[in-house]
Amino acid sequence: MTSGDWIALTAIVLCLAVSFVLAGSETALTASSRARMLRLEKQGSDRAAIVNRLMLTRERLIGALLLGNNAVNIAASSLATGVLLAWGFGEAGVLYATVMMTILVVVFAEVLPKTVAINAPDRVALLVARMTGKRVGVDTATGLLEGGDGRT
Repeated sequence: MTSGDWIALTAIVLCLAVSFVLAGSETALTASSRARMLRLEKQGSDRAAIVNRLMLTRERLIGALLLGNNAVNIAASSLATGVLLAWGFGEAGVLYATVMMTILVVVFAEVLPKTVAINAPDRVALLVARMTGKRVGVDTATGLLEGGDGRT
């Protein structure tokens, strides 16, 4: 294996990790308890405040998470196909990569993170709130509109 192969394999693993986080974030943020998040925000939780702001723009949140998730899944699949073609599998490499990446994405980047998130949606939502808020752009934009400095 060449260094290029290792870089591609590392990139595939990183893409699957990002997909894991995005899929889990989507489930946790949409399944989190609105009442609990409001209570935590009133108690001073910055993360709960971000979750509440994200829920105000649910369509934007879902769109951003799904776009990111699809992008990294497609990138991982394309890289896997390229690696198998480079290893001399020929046209069969396309089929092998498709089957392999379908299994990996469904199990490790869809089912597993969503199962984790649905079993503890509030905890996971609070965990991913800052990262997701920055990616979606809600926390900064909303903070500026409300007269704040946009920092969370």
